[in-house]
Amino acid sequence: MLIIFQFFATNQTNTTEDEREYVHKIISLISNKTTTTSLKRIISTQKKIKRILFWGTFYDVTPDLKDYCITDEKSMDFCDRKCEYTVNEQDLNQSDAVVFHGRDTVTNFPTHLPHQRWVFLMFESPDNSWTNISEWNNIFDWTMSYRRDSDVFIPYGELMPISGQSERIVLSANISSRKLVAWAVSNCDMVSSERKALVDELSKFIPIDVYGTCGVHHCPGNSRVQCNDPQRCYEYLGHRYKFYLSFENSICQDYITEKFFLALSNGMVPVVHGPSKNTYQNLAPRNSFIHIADFSSLKDLADYLLHLNQNDEAYMKYFSWREDFVVDKTYYFHRAWCSLCIKLYEEITPIITPTEIIKQKQNHIYASIHNWWFYTNGSSTKKKLCRRVTVKNGTFKYYE
Repeated sequence: MLIIFQFFATNQTNTTEDEREYVHKIISLISNKTTTTSLKRIISTQKKIKRILFWGTFYDVTPDLKDYCITDEKSMDFCDRKCEYTVNEQDLNQSDAVVFHGRDTVTNFPTHLPHQRWVFLMFESPDNSWTNISEWNNIFDWTMSYRRDSDVFIPYGELMPISGQSERIVLSANISSRKLVAWAVSNCDMVSSERKALVDELSKFIPIDVYGTCGVHHCPGNSRVQCNDPQRCYEYLGHRYKFYLSFENSICQDYITEKFFLALSNGMVPVVHGPSKNTYQNLAPRNSFIHIADFSSLKDLADYLLHLNQNDEAYMKYFSWREDFVVDKTYYFHRAWCSLCIKLYEEITPIITPTEIIKQKQNHIYASIHNWWFYTNGSSTKKKLCRRVTVKNGTFKYYE
């Protein structure tokens, strides 16, 4: 089937002379019944670089590109596709994707041009979204988040198959001399996952060193002032501890943040409190982490960690995955923008007129981004995507 790219339908006042010439070449090829191979060759050599516009504020700050960790032209060189990135709202008409951060209030939605994809971006869980998005109806073409059902899936981390012996990571030899458990946390407020209550109860049975503003220990680089800065903290902890508490602030569908992957990559066994065990196994091998839901009480969990602490052979089994995988250390912001860029190039459509583009987009646009974000199957009549936790007398229980 012959295909053409969506920007063919852009109003000619918004296209360059080269783009109009490109369209005429394609029309000529179609009229002359040129082979699909020849058509693909023209498309691959002449399609324009996609442009991504970040609209509005980002975590309540009027941003420049460095706030998205795009500090220079080389920041995205690793990506297989090349895109231009901008925060200049004057670039709206020439942008292929317009990204709106779902945690920020948007009061000035611009005109949604037919050739564009509008993207709902969210890194936080529904429990920590805060912004009222209940009226953001019939606006977004794509969703972009850590959820696997997003149009652009952007996990906080990724394990990659090892392609050669040189990529294998060898643990430092001081395993037996390491301390038991560390936890780095900056948000000391009560959160829906009750993670602090869990740590308080667990600490009755085993020693836990707490780093950050919620503890007495200092972790270098644990500040987010610089992109990927937390990596320094986990490198520090990885040389000193056997286990790390990867406890999420919310227990929500697919919500697994960078703390899990940073523990893995820096030689600690993550003890996880988050979505289901199966969800973790979709992202990492089953023998790479310990899920608290496998234990009937926090004392049982503590006893198991103490058992592993005294049994190096059993403990080291949690690192067998390193024979086959390595954690990709690309910062998750960079991976996210690259994923969006790639999708823009992959999207093709067999329609050529603005009217047909608008009609097709209406069939794919999200009628209620609020329902998609907060409820299963996108319906407010279904159950919510986040669970609650109660902690009492050394036990814990999940409930809807």
